[in-house]
Amino acid sequence: SLFNPALQNVQQAVEKLLKALFIERGIKLKKSHSVSELKNLLLKNNIVINIADDECELLDSIYLPTKYPIGSALPDYSPDYEITEKCINITDRVFSEIMQKLSK
Repeated sequence: SLFNPALQNVQQAVEKLLKALFIERGIKLKKSHSVSELKNLLLKNNIVINIADDECELLDSIYLPTKYPIGSALPDYSPDYEITEKCINITDRVFSEIMQKLSK
């Protein structure tokens, strides 16, 4: 199915969007693939990103299984249309928010 590569692209997009803020704001970039960790580091620098902790955890759960696929992109179940659409919607929201922050 194409759900695994779609989820990998979604996770990577959010990770790179967050890292763009580090670069734009001159914050030392930490080598991490964790959306949760990157979001919290931005928060420590007074940059709030509207992404819930459970959304970060969902995206973080995608990284390793899609980077090194053995089966499913999600550790506990196979991805489907609904979860892929949810992740795409998270990414769209984060993209819009970060693009606004980058243009300021």
